[in-house]
Amino acid sequence: MANATDDDHFQGVFESAITEFRAHVKNDDLYREILQTKSIDEVYQVTDKLQEDQARTGRLRHLSKIEPFLVGVKNYASVIEVFMQAKPDVLALIWGPIKLILQWADVLKQSMDAIIDITAEIGDLLPEFERSSQMFSANPVIKDVLILFFRDLLDFYAVALKFFSLPRLRIVFEALWPRQRDKIKIVGKHIQRHALLLRNEVRLEHIQAEYNSRIRALDHFEKSEASHLRQEYHSLRTSVAPRTYEDKLQYLDDHSCHEAGTWLMKHKNFRNWVDTTKSSSAVLWLQGIPGSGKTHLARRVVHEVQGNGHTLFIFLSNAYSSTTTVLGLLHSLIFQLSASDDDLQAIVCQSSGDSFRRRTEVAQDIFKTLLSSTTATRIIVDGLDEIDDSTRSRILSLLLHLTTEVDGLRMLISSRPEADLTGVLGEKYPTIRVNEHNGGGIQFYIAQCKQKWYRDRHFSPETRKEMERLLVPLVAKAKGMFLYAKIVLDSVRLLDPDDIMEDLKVLPETLNDAYGRILDRINRLDSPIAKEKARTTIGWIGVSPTPLTIYELEQALVVHMKGISGTGIVKAKLPIAELCGPIVEVVEDYVQFVHFTVYEFFMSSRIDLAIDPQESRLSLAACALTYLCQRHHEPSLDAETRSEYINEGAYRLHSFASSFWLKLIEDASENGALGTLPAKLMKLLETLYETRANNIHEGEEQERTAPTLQSLKKKNPSLCTNVDKSLSFRSLCSGSIFNLRNGEAWINLDPLSISHASCEIVKQMDAFISLVKMDKIMETTLQNHYGKRCFKCTFLGCGFERQGFEWKSHRDSHVRNHAKPWQCHIPDCEFESGGFLSRKMRDEHLQSFHLQEKLLVQSSTEKLDDDERKALCFDLVKANDTPGLKILLTDGMGQSTNFLLDLIACAAQYASPEVLKILANVESPVWKSIFPNHRLLINKSGFTKALIHPSVAGHRSNNLEYILHSQEADWPHVKWNIGILRAVKQQGLTTIFRCGDYEALEIMRVWVEEDLLEDTKHTHLVTAAMISATEKDPYRERLLLDLWEKVPLGWWAKTTWKNAIVNVAATTCSIDLAQFVLQRGVPVDWKLSKTAFTPLMHALRKPTENAAHLAKFFLFHGADTMPTVTTKRKDPASRRFVGTSNKVDLSKEKGAQEISKWLGITWEELVEQVKTARKELEDSKTKKEVEGGGSSDNQTA
Repeated sequence: MANATDDDHFQGVFESAITEFRAHVKNDDLYREILQTKSIDEVYQVTDKLQEDQARTGRLRHLSKIEPFLVGVKNYASVIEVFMQAKPDVLALIWGPIKLILQWADVLKQSMDAIIDITAEIGDLLPEFERSSQMFSANPVIKDVLILFFRDLLDFYAVALKFFSLPRLRIVFEALWPRQRDKIKIVGKHIQRHALLLRNEVRLEHIQAEYNSRIRALDHFEKSEASHLRQEYHSLRTSVAPRTYEDKLQYLDDHSCHEAGTWLMKHKNFRNWVDTTKSSSAVLWLQGIPGSGKTHLARRVVHEVQGNGHTLFIFLSNAYSSTTTVLGLLHSLIFQLSASDDDLQAIVCQSSGDSFRRRTEVAQDIFKTLLSSTTATRIIVDGLDEIDDSTRSRILSLLLHLTTEVDGLRMLISSRPEADLTGVLGEKYPTIRVNEHNGGGIQFYIAQCKQKWYRDRHFSPETRKEMERLLVPLVAKAKGMFLYAKIVLDSVRLLDPDDIMEDLKVLPETLNDAYGRILDRINRLDSPIAKEKARTTIGWIGVSPTPLTIYELEQALVVHMKGISGTGIVKAKLPIAELCGPIVEVVEDYVQFVHFTVYEFFMSSRIDLAIDPQESRLSLAACALTYLCQRHHEPSLDAETRSEYINEGAYRLHSFASSFWLKLIEDASENGALGTLPAKLMKLLETLYETRANNIHEGEEQERTAPTLQSLKKKNPSLCTNVDKSLSFRSLCSGSIFNLRNGEAWINLDPLSISHASCEIVKQMDAFISLVKMDKIMETTLQNHYGKRCFKCTFLGCGFERQGFEWKSHRDSHVRNHAKPWQCHIPDCEFESGGFLSRKMRDEHLQSFHLQEKLLVQSSTEKLDDDERKALCFDLVKANDTPGLKILLTDGMGQSTNFLLDLIACAAQYASPEVLKILANVESPVWKSIFPNHRLLINKSGFTKALIHPSVAGHRSNNLEYILHSQEADWPHVKWNIGILRAVKQQGLTTIFRCGDYEALEIMRVWVEEDLLEDTKHTHLVTAAMISATEKDPYRERLLLDLWEKVPLGWWAKTTWKNAIVNVAATTCSIDLAQFVLQRGVPVDWKLSKTAFTPLMHALRKPTENAAHLAKFFLFHGADTMPTVTTKRKDPASRRFVGTSNKVDLSKEKGAQEISKWLGITWEELVEQVKTARKELEDSKTKKEVEGGGSSDNQTA
């Protein structure tokens, strides 16, 4: 045994290691729990119990793999007792942590596997400690080596305990484990090195060096991982480019009254929503009429709840409606939530494969994981009513679903009470009607405006007194609408006193009346040029796919007026407030409407002399094409001339025009079909390709013409080919991979010389800015043309390519985040020198493209039997390994029908279109089961089962798109009959519609619009299966309505299409769907035959709320309450079926008997109520006809 002095020395060193470990654990309760374990026997008791439980539940995890670790640690414990009296704490710290870790890891199969595997790895590295006891007498320094092992063991435990004690391990395991595993492997390397020290020749300085090395290695790992995480996170954020709303919040802060919303902070419903300790509703709806200040209240809510958990906010806007997507919103929320939390950033990075940027479902899962990994989180969404119906229904459905699944999540919605929103939110969640509380706030706002007005204009006392009198009714007229008060006051702000008095004498009755005065004032401008500019400006703001900056707008107007021969030089600022009035504002240099109701009024077809949106789209598209054809974009310009153009402001519009010209002509066409463009725009498009053609274009020819170009191909094949090349190049640019500073690598992929011009402009703009920084006058001139954000991101497709930065250092820092830091380690791979934003993306690449190097060595496959080769084929398909698959997939194997059928389904679910193409070239009898040789056989659904269903189930949108757009030539071993391919695709329509994710539904929509609607016999869109898939799903219902709207009106006169009304009544009982069908001229009592039921009969067979309301709807549309139905029976004498017609008493149907439960009145009372209402309506119509009365649609609010 060791002497007392040695014991004291080593006991002190052990105590020091224990103190460090306890500091790492940072949990006294946990530390005390660890100390409860005294020996290895208790660990074996846990492993035995785990083994028993796992065997009983069918998830045995091979705990025997950790036996070497336990034996090694047992030997270590025995050795340290040889040279010191080990205290119980030391032994407890050897056995206690592993016992707890195993128990905690058992919550999840993956976590149990992970800890077993990593523990087994550590166990394999432990040395034979028995030998070390023999070395003590020869070299006492060996004892210090054993202390190093104790520290290693505690390092392993500290990492594992911290990770496996996470409260939401099930949720975050996959995302966070890889980094913890790597850290434990660092500890394993230390053990391996320390094992080499167990020799007689070791000296104290060797041990000290290893001790220092251990400290440095762990410290380096922590710092390195933190650095990699920051770089990876910022690179991912830059690549995704989520929309941020901090600038909008700041703008609202600068333009809100300090007292605005004080009443809301005291409202009972709001206080309940804020207080998460109460079991109140997780959702609160702020609703109100347009312009009632909902956005400003949402801003107040954000500040009220910030600092108490996580606060996420979204300010949606009609200005960005066309680019607002569910995926984009999720990206914004994800990066808001993770912005200041390292653990959440790690989850984002480790969870983010390439599909994170493309697939809504993946982003949704990551967002849910983040929410589940935090405490209280509040989401404020304003302006949901300002985006299109289908997008908002998806957003709302998704967020409401999350509030039911994630504890501590609360959401506030701020919007108008639109019908679809009311249907979802109205009766289920607490509501605050904003405009009912705005009287005091509007009074305060008017008082503030008057004081500023009086200071600026210096009105005489008499004038002020009269104005005070005339403004008294303004609060009452506003009816809770701040916007009304603002428009009225701002519209007269610049007028002469007499004109102000005249306007205020009769205040407009409604907001639309106030808008009408502004429109009338614009239309009566004395200058035709000023009138044209004002109307053009308003139109362009309304239809632009992205907001224009004031600098872009100024130059666009000049180009619009001067044409191709003009210079595009702006010589004076645009007085936009004086020109357009108070309906337009400039925010952060971007020009926008003060409210989305401006668009609804000024561009309405129901308003006299309003602005035509289609004319605005055509003129904006023509402006962009004209600008790119002007001489400042000549490819042959030298550097000096281009610098002069930069100084003159010739490139204000360049980023907008070069990025959006293709989108603008798509918007200007009918349903995106470019062949419908008017002759003038078509001529400009031809001029663009004639004058800006890239003569050394290197892009690949497209295999098939884009569907939107089919009409153009018939009119102008040459122009169609050129536009198709531009569409392909635009697709390449969408990933922000092309750097304008490195143009030589890619500019020849652009069929036009525009990319070359972009590279030159960026290069010379930077050089020019460096020069003018020395000259304040030139700097001011440059900022007058381009604004203060002159330093633009150099990556095509990045949002900051237009928005820019005020400082060069900020731009350069942003550009660095476009780097892709993760490399592929496989030699000669194109990604060997970098190319992945995250570790997860790199790992996915290795799995998809290099797995065959583990799976397949050609020489070894010759030894495989047939079953082994088939199994390997499935592995290769899942690895998307096309070369390996070609080697193994011999002609003989293709004759096995069941095998090939399963392999095709596997490829559709896991692989890519390239693999499907390989399989399609295998000659086999299997194609007869997938493609029937007659239309009457298509109900076998082989195509759907083998291809469509697996693609949908595997979320393989690329496969689904390929399959739906495939042609006969893509299936070379199929004997075709006319219409078979389209017919089998139609058979899968219901599967896609019912089971597909949002990306699949969008692919389906495009396919239906471009191909399926060419088949006049097709009725899949109105089948009961299609309609029933929309039940309780507003997005699918809206999508189905959109598709129905594309159906030619004449189709609804066909028998099978008329049956849509019956199918609606028999399935979802949707009033929206039923109303649409009736509007297409389908009779309300339609039925396929005399023996069939009417729609009302179908509705009344179901005792549900929806059915009750639909029955009421049918009655108001004249449905027969005593329909006639023919029943058939077989006459025994003649042996023929004989029909008998009978009136059906609908009051006996179950739905009619229980209708009072939903409508509050009985069936008989409802029928009587409808009769009375319809009679009153008929009497009213008759009276109007007699009096010659009518109604005008010219002015509609």
